[in-house]
Amino acid sequence: MKRSPVSKLLILGFSLILAATACKKQDKGTTAIPGSRGAVTGDNRNDLLNSGPAINEGPKVNERGNIPLTGNRNIDDPNRRRDTDQFQGSTVYFALDSSTVRANERGKLNEIVSYLKGNPNADVLVEGHCDERGTEGYNLALGDRRALAVREALVALGAPADNLHTVSFGEAKPAVQGHSEAAWSKNRRAAFVLVLPAQ
Repeated sequence: MKRSPVSKLLILGFSLILAATACKKQDKGTTAIPGSRGAVTGDNRNDLLNSGPAINEGPKVNERGNIPLTGNRNIDDPNRRRDTDQFQGSTVYFALDSSTVRANERGKLNEIVSYLKGNPNADVLVEGHCDERGTEGYNLALGDRRALAVREALVALGAPADNLHTVSFGEAKPAVQGHSEAAWSKNRRAAFVLVLPAQ
């Protein structure tokens, strides 16, 4: 049976519509955030976060535009003190494009767990960082995954989850300037900020 040119065009148009709706491309830089209503990408990050649920139920953008996932206390209280030196030696480093806490990095977390157990009014902010490669959206999502993986490892070691907070800076705050593996390896990290009660 021979098809008419009109029927061929209809079949072609229908096929294109099916392909467009069924094969929706997913951004490789997405990460599911617990409690959120969807994945955060570079394209929809601000729309999703600004319309998202209240804190402790999902992500919310702070004044720096970063994505914090917090414990029970407000660590952005200006009366609380921040110490970036206390756990400087505990920085956890990651392999390229990975959020897995390697076995040789886990021992660094014991100092933080011990401190939090002995100081229940203190909090720790886990900062997820990336090297400069990748898109901004991808690196923010990867930084989230790194911070969350470290938070989970700390909780597994006995740290109180309510005292642990996470934030992703993506590639925005490199520890080392440079465009080589020597610099990149130091920028793929989770760093820690001790947040102390007001005096």
